[in-house]
Amino acid sequence: MRQFHALGGELLFGTDVGYMTDYRTEDEFRALAQCGLNAPDILRILTTAPARRFGVAGQKGSIAPGKLADLVVLSGNPERDITAFARVRFSVRNGRLVYGQ
Repeated sequence: MRQFHALGGELLFGTDVGYMTDYRTEDEFRALAQCGLNAPDILRILTTAPARRFGVAGQKGSIAPGKLADLVVLSGNPERDITAFARVRFSVRNGRLVYGQ
């Protein structure tokens, strides 16, 4: 993954969650960081890269006027602790709170 990323390969975040009983993703974010990805790189593979890949970048993947209000608010700063990407405080989809209080 380190070489693929260094050569400009497009990465999308994926997880084994779904068929495993462990729903935690901290180890996956740590592994990405160990491969040389920083917080902006990981944010990109969680947001804009999949939106581009699946042809919905005009509606999703970033925050801009006219786009769907899909947001995730984290409980920490991934610039300081990469596992903060796994600590979701709120999720908003189409402008409606779907997770958190």
